[in-house]
Amino acid sequence: MTEVIIYDYYVKQRMIYTLTAADFAEYTARCDQTDKLLVAMQDHPFFEGCRHWGDLELRHLHVMIVNVLQIVGESSDEQQVNPANQAVQSLTFLLCALLGRLRRKDVHIDLLRVTRMTVDNVVYDYCATLDIEIAPTPVSSLRLIVV
Repeated sequence: MTEVIIYDYYVKQRMIYTLTAADFAEYTARCDQTDKLLVAMQDHPFFEGCRHWGDLELRHLHVMIVNVLQIVGESSDEQQVNPANQAVQSLTFLLCALLGRLRRKDVHIDLLRVTRMTVDNVVYDYCATLDIEIAPTPVSSLRLIVV
């Protein structure tokens, strides 16, 4: 699980979302699929060659998150907390995609803070746990006795 806190200073509110294993599984399942939204954006040079969600780089995800934050920020409080809301679903999916690009094998991102200062100025800050297992040095049962 990853907690996401969105400080939206542009609309003067704070939103908190919890991304679950199911959210990340949905992103992973759709990662290699062709998406009609991405295909429709092929006319724009910025998204050229990005036909699958897994093709997107951090810069692409940032642009999409900025746009979805605008939509969510204009929604009512009830809509912002409704998981069935299409804008919330899109935001959840894009945040999972962003975190998926940031994750490494032994790193778990526990907390993501998203701060929107203006309509298009969004910054990210995250806390991660590094989980490295170091195997202990094997102890030899061989003993030398010098007389």
